[in-house]
Amino acid sequence: MNFLMGHYIARGSIGTDDPADLLSAKTIVGVKLRTDIRNEGSYVNGAKVTGADIRCANGTIHVLDSFDPGLVHDAVAMARTSGKTK
Repeated sequence: MNFLMGHYIARGSIGTDDPADLLSAKTIVGVKLRTDIRNEGSYVNGAKVTGADIRCANGTIHVLDSFDPGLVHDAVAMARTSGKTK
């Protein structure tokens, strides 16, 4: 798997029906996701979850309404310190 993709994928299958799992979610490479559960919906790194709990053979997909460029910045910084960039 591409190292940068690991910043968007969490280990396991995290459903919105389990707030404790959602609030403690980390990506495969260990970056803690900022989650916020409000009356109007759930948010991950400031992006609203617009499609939740889409079950797949290898996990669960949550669709967000925007892209967090901060995760790319974090991914590049972690890749540089771990020597995983070319």
